[in-house]
Amino acid sequence: MAEINSRYKLSGSLNPNSLPILAADILKWSLGHTKVRILDGPGDGRRDILSITPEGIQHLTQCKHHSDDSKSVSSRETDEIVIALAKFGVKSALFFTNGRISPQGKREYIDNFPGYSLDYIDGDLMLQYVEESPLLSRMWLHGSTLGMTTHCLLVPFIIRNMSDDSSVKLNTTQYKGIANFRGPRELFEPFRPSIKSGGIGDLLANSISGERRLSLTELPITIANMKQDVLQTLKGNYTGVTVRFGKPALINPKSKNEDDTIWIGGIEPESYIINFNGEINTEKEWLLPEMGEDWQFPENVSVAEVEWAGWFSENHDAFLMYELRWPYITGSNQLVEIYKHSEMDAVNQSLFVAVNDEQLELIHQDLVPQPDWFESLGEETVLGWLHPYLCQNEKEQQRSVKIEDGKYIPFHPEAERFFVEAENIRYQLKKMGIDEFDPARAIHLAAALARPLVYTETYDRAPAVQILEYYDDIPSPSYLLDRSMTYLQMWECVDESVFDVDIDIRALEAQLPDELTLKLDVKMGGRTKRLFAMVMLTAKNIGPESATHHANQLINFVSNMTPSLKEIVESIWPGAVLATKRFWRDEVGMFFENGKFIGRPWVMLMPPDNTTDQSPKLYIIRPDQLAENK
Repeated sequence: MAEINSRYKLSGSLNPNSLPILAADILKWSLGHTKVRILDGPGDGRRDILSITPEGIQHLTQCKHHSDDSKSVSSRETDEIVIALAKFGVKSALFFTNGRISPQGKREYIDNFPGYSLDYIDGDLMLQYVEESPLLSRMWLHGSTLGMTTHCLLVPFIIRNMSDDSSVKLNTTQYKGIANFRGPRELFEPFRPSIKSGGIGDLLANSISGERRLSLTELPITIANMKQDVLQTLKGNYTGVTVRFGKPALINPKSKNEDDTIWIGGIEPESYIINFNGEINTEKEWLLPEMGEDWQFPENVSVAEVEWAGWFSENHDAFLMYELRWPYITGSNQLVEIYKHSEMDAVNQSLFVAVNDEQLELIHQDLVPQPDWFESLGEETVLGWLHPYLCQNEKEQQRSVKIEDGKYIPFHPEAERFFVEAENIRYQLKKMGIDEFDPARAIHLAAALARPLVYTETYDRAPAVQILEYYDDIPSPSYLLDRSMTYLQMWECVDESVFDVDIDIRALEAQLPDELTLKLDVKMGGRTKRLFAMVMLTAKNIGPESATHHANQLINFVSNMTPSLKEIVESIWPGAVLATKRFWRDEVGMFFENGKFIGRPWVMLMPPDNTTDQSPKLYIIRPDQLAENK
């Protein structure tokens, strides 16, 4: 680190224009400020900067440039910051200078203005910030000079076809500033490899680069402009593609050493869709519908409501539900992984044997219970007495997963009976001279015959709430196998004869466009004992346009369909009254307040300190309970 005097001399190489730019870079990249904005100031070298601190407090920075770095900043200069604080109405401020502040000046500056939160960065501290940050030092420190210089900025990107998930290889000679790029896939995380390629090794990609003279504060907008240049360039030749941009890098144009490349943190990978009609959206905008104020998503959604949570419109008294399916990625769904491991454990706890025809006849005659699984293997037959967790019948509904000693294990109420029976069967088989068959071989055999013992996910379902809440963690580029959008209404009926109505669904669906399906159901409310008819219009295998396009298309269709949805319902259930909100409020316990869809409120109560069980208790507060307590 440079000596103090030489460091002050270095800070003196700044000029009145570059000092506030460096101050803004330190505020944003070292101190974590956001919304950093340099304001025009008078011509004496003083410039003001407004920003927001990491704590969310509005903050003022006043910059004072000294051409003679040997002179200390006067108290009159530091005191002027209070005038600026009053002007902007803020209480938090920083005095930033390339000069010196004497120890006495620092004390007076900090102590003389109670009620304000004041701090300073002088030439010495400024150089410390620059030297300690690889990005700042790369941008500002150049031997004996402190100032902006020209750098090469690189942004890597990949292109993926939306139709078949194949990667697009560019002929880079056709595009100015675009080159081939090979780098670690971590630059694109969370990243989803193509189903047509492996998921290991470096990634073959492309990059856009260019030499620019800029500050760190200007990096985000510069990088955003470079991305738009790529998208607009590709738009002319490629549609129906996803373009994913990785983390950008600063490269020293004078160095051939790859270690001189600095990958810029804070600017995360993002994906864009170039639609088949040439429209450009962010991937999130394309995946999720942007609904107007009339359609609201609940603010509180528990795990129990994830499957059906959607946008509710009070004007339409209807829900709009949305679900996506894409290829399953190992590890992307914790619940699926838990059940898969539990099924593996259940298979290993099952009993398998391979027998010839004679032994098979003996087993059929003498053993109870009989095997509930069998497959042919050459001249032998493999039999299995399966753990009840694996049974594909009404018993399957009773299965669950327990945690013991920090591990997930398969649980079924009939498991203990099964273990007793399995031991008895083992004893009988041993008397017959029949050895056990390896469960792992049984798994492979069943899988080879397309009747797997352990269910393997080929796709993952993603309801709307998962995309809304966890989009940043979802691997990209996305590849959709299917999307469906459903318009749902509940109608209250007054006559129990609705259960006896014979409905010709095909005749009703014949009145709808081919891409729409109709589902009708009637149920008795568990809480109110009232009758409700559910009407669902679903658009499946929707096209490549954005989710917003399809949402508006479905809503407009329902609003203008002939006969209307109301006429269809009344022809089936005369006297039925639209009651979607009432059903969700009274039966499900969802809460609506002042025109907002709040969702299901809940309260977490912690037990007193002196109780043995310190686990929190969750209580559902239903609307009728709230009304009673008012």
